[in-house]
Amino acid sequence: MKVQTLDHVNIRTERLAETVAFYTTHLGLSCRPPPGMSDTSRGAWLYDEGDRPVIHVGTLEARYPTDEIMPEGRVIGRGGGAIHHVALECVGYDEAVDRFKAAGLTLAFGNIPSIGLRQVFLTDPNGVTFELNFRAAAAAQ
Repeated sequence: MKVQTLDHVNIRTERLAETVAFYTTHLGLSCRPPPGMSDTSRGAWLYDEGDRPVIHVGTLEARYPTDEIMPEGRVIGRGGGAIHHVALECVGYDEAVDRFKAAGLTLAFGNIPSIGLRQVFLTDPNGVTFELNFRAAAAAQ
């Protein structure tokens, strides 16, 4: 087996509508019901520009095959647990930073000139931290 790429991130939340609004408003993702569902009242899939469902969001009541093997004491629905952050490859650094600042979001920044990388870190309504990576080669896009 070989891993080809990260497919998606799944977030369970008590704040479904607020979480979906965060990703559609601030990250520009589009929202659709998960396959087999007619609406987003219990879950949503958030799609990137390439029409890939990169973030799945579900209520705490949603059931997953992994529920039976969940480590004891793990709190579902808050923060990233052992996962420190999720990184997304992005374009449009200046526009994104301006939009985030206008929305009053708390931001942190990283800059690694040796590899042409600028980073913006922000946290969603559930305490999940996202690293948004903007590469110099992608700046022209």
